[in-house]
Amino acid sequence: MAINILLVEDSIPLRAWLARVLQRAGHVITQAGSGEEALALLQQTGAYRPPFDVVISDIVMGEIDGVRVTQVARSHVEPPEVILLTGHGDFESATKVLRFGAFDYLRKPVQPSLLLERVAQAAERRRDRLTQAQQAAAWRAVTEVIRSVQAAAHLPSDEAPPPKSERYCEAGRLLIDTQRHEVRFDGALIVLTPIEYTILSVLAKTPGVVVAYGALVQHSHGIVASEREAYGLLRTHVRNLRHKIEPSCLISVRGVGYMLDAPGGAESQQELLARASHQ
Repeated sequence: MAINILLVEDSIPLRAWLARVLQRAGHVITQAGSGEEALALLQQTGAYRPPFDVVISDIVMGEIDGVRVTQVARSHVEPPEVILLTGHGDFESATKVLRFGAFDYLRKPVQPSLLLERVAQAAERRRDRLTQAQQAAAWRAVTEVIRSVQAAAHLPSDEAPPPKSERYCEAGRLLIDTQRHEVRFDGALIVLTPIEYTILSVLAKTPGVVVAYGALVQHSHGIVASEREAYGLLRTHVRNLRHKIEPSCLISVRGVGYMLDAPGGAESQQELLARASHQ
């Protein structure tokens, strides 16, 4: 299967050789001679050209280096996997590019067989990730239909839902006071760490919607991390949250992210607010 590849290398002879190796394997290659050109091509994907499956980029270039190319590529809705090439094969360079979401890094001069192997693995990982995201989206759509049917069955057609207070975020049996940073579950105050509070607040804003690991970590930890690293940072906090609220409310979509399942509780929002104001 042909893989759509963006090849970024400022050395013309090396870029030409890499392109030949990849094209002989049957892949579709778009070449960029600088980081600036690569960013321009990445911005065109979707509107003017099909998205790239894999980006292969040199690390050390001009003003826009391979790390910045990685950050921009990985910020896309359906991001390509990134393989970086470096003549600086030290541990610091490797951990830096992997921290920013690169699939792998290869030291120059790279063997053609190793390059093609890593490209195939990267493309397979992207396909798996997109499939998981599609499955999660389908699951959310089913959940939304069920939620709409349930709401229609319990809400008379001439009765509008009560307006929500901007101070309070309600998600089923959860009530979050965004001013006092307090969280109540079934009306009872629960004690959370700052990271736990942030995770729960982000998920509560879009109940029934999966939030990706990386997006969640940007809120909770204030950093950009790969999905794998983000999962490692989050799982202990999510496990602790499950001990503090009903475990079934926090749903893990494997390889994608977390979702808050917020079925309605026994009390209305007005009753929860009333209870909160008297405690």
